[in-house]
Amino acid sequence: MIYFAFSMHIVCTISYIYLYLNTEQIHNMNKEVHINLTLDKRRELKNGKFPLRVRVFTPAPTIQKLYPTKFSFTESEYESVFNNKKQSPKHREILAQIIQIEEQLNKIANSISPFNFNTFEKLINRSNSDTTNIIYHFDQTVEKLNKNNQFGSANSYQLCLKSIKSFYELTNKKTDIIHFKEITPDFLQDYENHMTSAPKNRSITTVGIYLRALRAIFNIAISEKVIPDTINHLAEENTSFQTLKKLKNHLTTKS
Repeated sequence: MIYFAFSMHIVCTISYIYLYLNTEQIHNMNKEVHINLTLDKRRELKNGKFPLRVRVFTPAPTIQKLYPTKFSFTESEYESVFNNKKQSPKHREILAQIIQIEEQLNKIANSISPFNFNTFEKLINRSNSDTTNIIYHFDQTVEKLNKNNQFGSANSYQLCLKSIKSFYELTNKKTDIIHFKEITPDFLQDYENHMTSAPKNRSITTVGIYLRALRAIFNIAISEKVIPDTINHLAEENTSFQTLKKLKNHLTTKS
């Protein structure tokens, strides 16, 4: 089951909430996909309520999928939450959470061009910590390459991740999370020095291969809009960091 957990804090103003009170369907602006929140009356739950589901519809090709939320209502509760201007504080709070779900899903859907359900489901299933975790993105890339029988490229990414993680853990405890923001110019310079000095004594070519793989991971995360491009210190156009001048000579091949 896919559950969307959001803070209980009300982030919308009353006027913004009223914008949603007289509609059962909340649509996004992406013509490729429409998102609705609907009370699924096909099957009553044991508690006498019906589940609130997210309906995602694409007109071309014509596909509709329903995704669960943590909410369920009786028909009268549903009317009170969505269509009653004199809401109780509890129902206003619930509606605010539902609006957050709609906004988050629209943001995800609009980041996918062209829209496809596989990417959408992948993005809504991952946790917030995954989105900024380099290790997660490496693992996803390796999995994709292996599925495409690109075993050589997959192995290169695995070796790069192993190298970066090993270096990171020299000064940090063992971890399964390395955030993109931790890959600073100083980190990159220290990593290069570590790799090209004894006892590693790796060649410039090897370092370049690893850094190209790392840069590709940054580009993937930027394209998915999970990190800003301003923290990509391996970008080819980035000339503002003196510590990267030497590294940039290793990155002449585009990822």
